[in-house]
Amino acid sequence: MRLGENIGNVCRFLQSLHVHRHEVGPAMLENARITTAAVKIAFVTSWLVLVLFAAFSAAALVGPSLGQWIGAVGVLVLVVVTSRTFRLPGEPSRRAWWQMTSRPGSGLVLAAVFASSPAVGLLTGGEQHVGAILIELLIASTYGASSIAQGLRDRQRAG
Repeated sequence: MRLGENIGNVCRFLQSLHVHRHEVGPAMLENARITTAAVKIAFVTSWLVLVLFAAFSAAALVGPSLGQWIGAVGVLVLVVVTSRTFRLPGEPSRRAWWQMTSRPGSGLVLAAVFASSPAVGLLTGGEQHVGAILIELLIASTYGASSIAQGLRDRQRAG
């Protein structure tokens, strides 16, 4: 991909956010939309690199417990931001407060990933902080409940 195309993609992304200057805080997050798969991947990857850097740095400087907390809270913030901003092309800009993903299936996959993470850590003998485990299970249950509610809503609309 050429440099001009990359700059054009970044400009289109910034224009797609539709954020007005007077909107700050939750209103800004509610009106920001990311619909391009490449931008979603870049956003999540960049965020996780920053969180991993902060978590490993804290673990090395202070102790593993702080590193796990920073990692868990960083992922929680990522989940909140992405559930409010990531949309499919053509999806309405407003989403129910409980709806985490565009489709129920993707929420179930994410629920399984977050629910299995503490289990994998325990099976491999890794030391895990209880708070970090609880945050991962909270995220998993939120994705699962959202997917179930979406499925029920979709069946009611269809029938």
